[in-house]
Amino acid sequence: MAPRPPARSAVPPPPRPRSRPAAAHWALTAPQTAGGYQLGQPPSQTTQLVNSDLGQDAKRLNLSGTPVHATYDDQADGAWIFYSGLNGSGFDPDRLHDALTHPVTTGNDGAGDHTTFSYADTEPGPHGGRAICDSLLIRNALLTTTATTCSWFTPTTAARVTLVIKGDGSNTKIGFTAADVGPVMRAIRGDVEQKQ
Repeated sequence: MAPRPPARSAVPPPPRPRSRPAAAHWALTAPQTAGGYQLGQPPSQTTQLVNSDLGQDAKRLNLSGTPVHATYDDQADGAWIFYSGLNGSGFDPDRLHDALTHPVTTGNDGAGDHTTFSYADTEPGPHGGRAICDSLLIRNALLTTTATTCSWFTPTTAARVTLVIKGDGSNTKIGFTAADVGPVMRAIRGDVEQKQ
């Protein structure tokens, strides 16, 4: 006689968080000051690298719209705050959030660096929508560092914030986690996203 399969639990899994209702339409701007940070001028090579990353993400998420971007100067932590996004319509915050949700992956880049790529949900802030942070942890014999991007989505906006160490000796950290970037994202969002 074949063994019986284990009984399934009668308790349904908890529901996944969904986007908060967005009563207002939002639009992205690029003010001189956002979240208490002033506009800054990072090296062009750093800007090109970050902008290339944004273009790849927009294609992967199948997003189009009017681009908005700015770079703010985090003098306290010795970092550039890259903010970039799209104004559009018909964005699905849940689909975009879920497209960035992924299992933790680890690997080796062939140059001795061990990498771990992960994500964490984060609060989107009072404007609603959905928010998520992606982190890349890099470890080698000399250093462990984390690079994190936090993104938010509403039906009319899709944007992200990435902190990049300046590398000029003024930095106070060797990397930024979701716990570091999430509050900066919400502070920047509070000033760059305006009700329409």
